[in-house]
Parts: sequence; C-alpha cells; structure tokens
Amino acid sequence: MVVRRFDVFENPSRRESRAFPYVLVVQSELLDEMATRVVLPLTPVLLLHGKPVARLHPRVEIDGETFVVFAHLLGTLPTQHLKKRIANLGDQQHAFKAALDHLFSGI
Repeated sequence: MVVRRFDVFENPSRRESRAFPYVLVVQSELLDEMATRVVLPLTPVLLLHGKPVARLHPRVEIDGETFVVFAHLLGTLPTQHLKKRIANLGDQQHAFKAALDHLFSGI
C-alpha cells in the first residue's frame, strides 16, 4: 500500500487508540524508502481537557466527528503498521504545515 502525505490511518497502538484513534501522516512521499512515517495523533474534541492552542492544534472533521490534531505529540510509526486508511486531508495541508512551523520555529 502506498502511504501518502496527509493520509489518516487508524492508530495501530491498542494502548493509545482510545485517546488517539487516528494518526495523520506528515512525512513527504519523497522518503518512501524509509521504513517509518512521521505522524501526528488525532483526538476526538469530546476528549479534550483544557483549551488547545489554535495554531498548534488544528481541528479536522472525519466522518462527521471533529478531531484535534496534536502536532506537539509527533512521532514515528513503522509503515507496515499503517493498515487501514480512513481519509486524506491534503486539502487542509496549510493548517498542518502551520502547526509544524509553530511547533519548530514559534511562528
């Protein structure tokens, strides 16, 4: 399976999938030969405690449910564990790039 940037997958971690049911791939396809993908976890807005930072935590909608992208919790997952693609959010890529810019450079 080809994993594209801004694809959303079910979180393969049973331990973390309740709080973060999905992950968003933010790694470029130009690095397809790597065995891992950089991902951002998504949490349902209903599980939030406190107020997220708007620029760092963009909101997305998947199947009628609102999720918050936690850019500050980025990590990697083995590509082989990304099995069930849910959506592609490439049309909202500006929000994800802005969140990563905010995380790394404060702008």
